[in-house]
Formats: sequence, C-alpha cells, structure tokens
Amino acid sequence: MPQNESKENLPPLHTYTIAYITALPKEQTAVLATFDTIHHHQHIPTPASDKNTYTLGSIPPHNIVLICLPTMGTTSAASAVTSLLHTFPSIKFVLLVGVAGGVPSNGVRLGDVVVSVPVSGGYGGVVGWDMGKLVAGGKIAMQHAGGSLNRPGSKLLGAVNRLRSEYELFGVGVGWVLGDLEGRGGLGLGREFTGCEGLKDPVVVRDRNGDGWRWWLRGVLGRMVWGIIGAVMVGVLGLGLGGVKIRVGEGRKKRAGGVIGEEKKGRKQVNVHYGLVASGNWAVRDAKARDALNKRFGGQLLCIENGGAAGVMNEIPSIVIRGISDYADASADEDWQAYAATVAAAYAKELLRFLHPCVNDMEMLSRSRAGVENGRGDIGQAKSAFSRHEKGPVSYPGTPPEYSLQ
Repeated sequence: MPQNESKENLPPLHTYTIAYITALPKEQTAVLATFDTIHHHQHIPTPASDKNTYTLGSIPPHNIVLICLPTMGTTSAASAVTSLLHTFPSIKFVLLVGVAGGVPSNGVRLGDVVVSVPVSGGYGGVVGWDMGKLVAGGKIAMQHAGGSLNRPGSKLLGAVNRLRSEYELFGVGVGWVLGDLEGRGGLGLGREFTGCEGLKDPVVVRDRNGDGWRWWLRGVLGRMVWGIIGAVMVGVLGLGLGGVKIRVGEGRKKRAGGVIGEEKKGRKQVNVHYGLVASGNWAVRDAKARDALNKRFGGQLLCIENGGAAGVMNEIPSIVIRGISDYADASADEDWQAYAATVAAAYAKELLRFLHPCVNDMEMLSRSRAGVENGRGDIGQAKSAFSRHEKGPVSYPGTPPEYSLQ
C-alpha cells in the first residue's frame, strides 16, 4: 500500500509541481491507490478563501497535490484551480482523472481509457459543449465557434506520445499497474476497482448477438485458408518456412497481448483512445443527444464528461484522462464506475513516468532530499511555475455550430 510520510519528512511545498483533480469519491480513491507515498497534510497553511481540501503524495520523481471537487461541473473546477494555483504556485500541470460517458459509434467501450489530445478542425483536445446559449428550436449556439479550449501543452503531449510508443512497442501498460495494485498487501482496495469480471457491456453483448457471428465465421474461414496455403508452401519450400511462421506468430501474440494494455488471468484488455473530449456542466443521459454532439464535432468525440475539464484547460496546461463507465445514455449506472476510475488513474501513473521534471524541479527535489530545506515550504516565496504569457493562442473552427438536443 502507499507509504505514509511523517510531518517532519514532508517535502517543501514548492516541490509540488503536479496536480490531480477528481470529481467523485471513487475517483479520489483510485488515484490515492496509485500513489507510492501519501504525505500527511493537516498542517498545510492555506488562505481563508481557499476552500479546497488537499491531499499530498508522490509518484517519484513527482510530488503531487490531489483535489476532489465538492460538486461536479466547470464552475466548481475553475474555482478550485484558481485557489490551487494561489496556494501552490509551483504547479506546472494538471491531470483531470476520472470517469466519463463513451461514444460507442467511435469504438469506445466500457472500461476503456480516453486521453484528450488535439484533433483536426482546430480542436485542442477538449471542447466545452454547453459553452453557449439556448436559441430557437431547442438548439445551443456555441460560444468561441465551437467551445474549443487550450491544448495540453507540448511537454504533456510529448509524454503522451512517448507512452503511446512504448505501448505499441512492448504491449504492456495499464494492465501492469492494475496487477501491481492487486498485489499490494494491505491496500484494502476492493475488487470492484481492479477487476471487471461479472460486469456486462450492453454494446458488446449486442455485437455478439448481432453481426458478431459473421466476423467469427470469417475469422475461422480465413485461418483455414491461410493454413492450407502455409501447408502447401511448407511442402514446396521445406521446413525452413516453419521458423518464419513461428516468428510471425510470436509477433502477433505480442501485439494481441495489448498494444495498449494487457490481458492475462481473465483481465480485460485496457484499450486507450486518443482524441476529443466534450466537457460541460450537465451529465448527458440520452443517446440521441450524445450522437448529436458527436455529429456536431465532426464525428470525433470519444467521450462526454461533467467533471470540470472545461473550467481548467485555459487556466494551466492540463490533460483529461477518463475511464469509460457508461455510454452517456439512459442505461447509465454506477456498475463500471470504480473500475473505470482505476484504469484512468493507472494510465495517469504511467504517463508521469515520461513527464520529466525540469532542471529547477530536480534541483529543488535534490535539495529537499539532502536535508538542505528544513521540511517546511514557504508559500509566499515560492515562484509560480506557470506563466500565462507562455500559453499559445487558441485556434477555433470557423462557423459557430448549432445542434439540437431533441
């Protein structure tokens, strides 16, 4: 389980450079389970105007601040991040980790992970789908020509791309972190967080009961045809081809083991999707409204969330990491929520491996560990690690879109 550091060993507050924002208790639980160390926090000095409750921890080499929002929505998140940056001006990046409703027509399934990255059309990775006004006919006229928000920033995107390449090369990742959580003695994390056995995915069931048998039949016939061709070639060319066949098979097995996940001991392969996330103040619980949103944004939406991302993206370099717990329709429930929160937290932990600290951060951490600091951070003297002048311009698509929720 995560280790607890005493008050005397608490790193200086200016060494905390990463913030996690969650919106649900289960999301907070999942994130805490992935921390390597949890720091005591009772003595953190905060202004009277700061209503946040902070939990401090670390995933080396990063010291992390965790917030669980008191309420859902962009307003709550915007207020929380404003107070966060005032109390911890050294924060450089925010990871919004939690659950969301997936868009099944784009291949997203329950238990998958969605990561916000820029897509075509000028979208920076997150769009505020309700950033507009209601007009005639029940339509919403979007502000900012589509509600597109700032990109995550080059350093975050670089870390995402590096992790993505490792998954493609080695076929391991989120599943490894889940296995590590299961193996931690005394953690107390329920099986609902680390496994999805017994949970049903209605879209997968429909696929299997509908056209799934056709794909199965095609797969069987395909293997038979290639088997016959291989046998003929072996007979003509000799046994030398057998070695080639074995090597090709091993390569396929490696990829099947999880280009972006793992599947062993019955665990579901965790698929990661990179693209557009819609954020708003309301939960979407209607399939027609979900599909209308997807169509409005060029058929590129992967998930819809109301955990506050739209209130954070323009304040500090941020990235959204969501586990898919429902399909943003009338069938949504909490059955997948704990597992979806955990796979999102597991991906976030993997991402931090490639988000390397700057030289100044490493110097501060070294000074802290060497005992140069006295164990207390001076918030008033800490410099802000984030300059609003460094943020790039937001690019928006051309015409303000409209769509109907009816």
